Amino acid sequence: MIHPQKLIVPKIPKKNNISSELPLPYVTIAVNNKCNFACEYCPNKGEAYNSSPHREFNTEDLKQMIDILEKLGIEKIRLTGGEPLLMDNLEEILTHCEGKNIEIYIDTNGSLIKERIEVLKKLKGLKIRVSLDTLEKDEFNGICRTYKFDDVIEGIDLAVENGLIERINCVVTKRNINQVPLLIDFCRARKIDLKFLDLYSEKEKNKYWEQYYVDMTTVYEMFKDQIVSIEQDRYTLTYGMPMNNYNLGDITVIIKDSKYGTRYSYEICGQCNCFPCQEGLYSPILSPDYHIMPCRFGKEFQVPITVENFEVEIQKMIRIFANAKLSNEFWKNKTNEVK
Repeated sequence: MIHPQKLIVPKIPKKNNISSELPLPYVTIAVNNKCNFACEYCPNKGEAYNSSPHREFNTEDLKQMIDILEKLGIEKIRLTGGEPLLMDNLEEILTHCEGKNIEIYIDTNGSLIKERIEVLKKLKGLKIRVSLDTLEKDEFNGICRTYKFDDVIEGIDLAVENGLIERINCVVTKRNINQVPLLIDFCRARKIDLKFLDLYSEKEKNKYWEQYYVDMTTVYEMFKDQIVSIEQDRYTLTYGMPMNNYNLGDITVIIKDSKYGTRYSYEICGQCNCFPCQEGLYSPILSPDYHIMPCRFGKEFQVPITVENFEVEIQKMIRIFANAKLSNEFWKNKTNEVK
């Protein structure tokens, strides 16, 4: 058995001419900053955390930016928010992506899948990831501060039925650690993968983090006897936080554990008020108020974008990511805070 702290590291592939010989990062597009949930651990507006209120991309602008990303060789775009299924022009954007040499992923809370299933079915190859932290309705209501549990489960099953869902994402805390084996069984029954993420520490919710953080080795111990094989996630060979993919035979379980460290660009991260953070640089983010960001929280490093300057600015950001180095700065001074 391979312990989670020992990562398998295959050779990094050579790929493009923007970031030397490294593969290109995927690009996250926070299409809006509104959400119909209010999850207790989630920063306001999600990955559009620093954006101006009530903003959403203009349809034509976003279509042109997607075209530029495809031209540059970006192979994956992740649509998030806020809640991306609240996006008014989602159908037109997905229709525009049809036939492009680029994978489209949507991260959603799942509550609107049933309502928007006909739109989602339009894009062949679309992959949906649904956040689900517990299978207990009362606990779900408490964590998400909403009463849409039944809608989420129905949405997941509908997405499975239509071959749309890739995996479930679960943020593990002391409130839901008992749900780990239940969620594995839930995903096995539907033949979908599962990702466990450790709780993120950010200034506005640091007391919450100190109270509810769970060491992810605890999660690993709960399913280690089911592991058939293990490999490191290929994307995290180069970007973000190294992660292992655990093959359980019928599904894959992924653990995002910040104790592996993450990538920082000291060109910008070293000057950031949030440094050292848990997350580091994992994907350039486009915010709905027309900024490109290296991360959710580094507001001082946001760069205004237009259709006209986007190609230049995204290439600058990719080069910053290419020069990021793996380090464990966050945990050097945090060990004593975790009970």
